Amino acid sequence: MDIKNYNNTNVNDFVKKAQDNNLTNEEENALNDLKDKYGSQIEDLIGKFQNMNEAELITEVFKIINEKKRNGTFDPNEIDKLAEMIKPLLSEEQKKKMEQLINLIK
Repeated sequence: MDIKNYNNTNVNDFVKKAQDNNLTNEEENALNDLKDKYGSQIEDLIGKFQNMNEAELITEVFKIINEKKRNGTFDPNEIDKLAEMIKPLLSEEQKKKMEQLINLIK
């Protein structure tokens, strides 16, 4: 399965299934595609945010962005790269929310 066509409505469910070695073949292929494309970045990202609910995740993202803006290391291209990395794991509704947040951040 091509990762671009994979869509999981809840990233936490996907992560939990991966941790429990309970992925379908399609999901395993999708995860391997992400790992091939992004290496340890995807594992670090999943590890950091896997247990956060939506509100916690949004708060953490804004906290990171504000810190980067304060210390002069904010790069809008990083946000786009991160968004592209996680987009395949999001539902359409989640993708729309993410795009709204990105627009607020930039």
